[in-house]
Amino acid sequence: MIEQNKKRVSRLRPIQPELAEYIRLANVLPAPHALSGVKKDVSLPLREPRWEYSFQVLADKYPDFKEFLGEAALKEEGMAKAIQQCGKLKTIRSVLYTIARHHAGQPLIGSIPVGALEDLVSAQTDSKGILRVLYDPFLRALEGAEVARIRECARCGVIYWAGRLDKLACNECTRALRQKRYRENYPLKYKVRRYEKAEEESRNQLPTRTKK
Repeated sequence: MIEQNKKRVSRLRPIQPELAEYIRLANVLPAPHALSGVKKDVSLPLREPRWEYSFQVLADKYPDFKEFLGEAALKEEGMAKAIQQCGKLKTIRSVLYTIARHHAGQPLIGSIPVGALEDLVSAQTDSKGILRVLYDPFLRALEGAEVARIRECARCGVIYWAGRLDKLACNECTRALRQKRYRENYPLKYKVRRYEKAEEESRNQLPTRTKK
């Protein structure tokens, strides 16, 4: 039993808070196929509609996305900032979805074909003319992450972190599936329990024999 508990604990891997925040940001909008209305096909490159120019409509529909943009970005004078924010969000989503689809829950060895990664690295010279390579905080949050745990929920399409390797869906869908199984199994379990209770009551009501 102790050995089994050790194995169970060894499969657990909590997510770093910085990466958790980027996964939360990736999910402020529904999965790409839900936004575009195109059937999901993980064998094709990730495609997202050009929603950066309809962000005001999306902000009215999705409160989390509105919060991400901020009130200032939703004003007419903040349009440039909103488009910039949308570009940042698209990069985050592109990287996370590509990782999730590329390895499909298996350990990933080798290069990751994520073109958006180039948007996360820049270079500039300092006041002394020394070249400095700058890495986006998102890239630093990904560094060292066990990518097999970055997954796309097969039920709803959001990105989630599999703290347990046998976790096959996001938290919300896991709860929904658990409730569905309970509703499906409850009548049978209830019926069996009802028969067992009736038999128990019947036995208790039988008169006891007295010795002569």
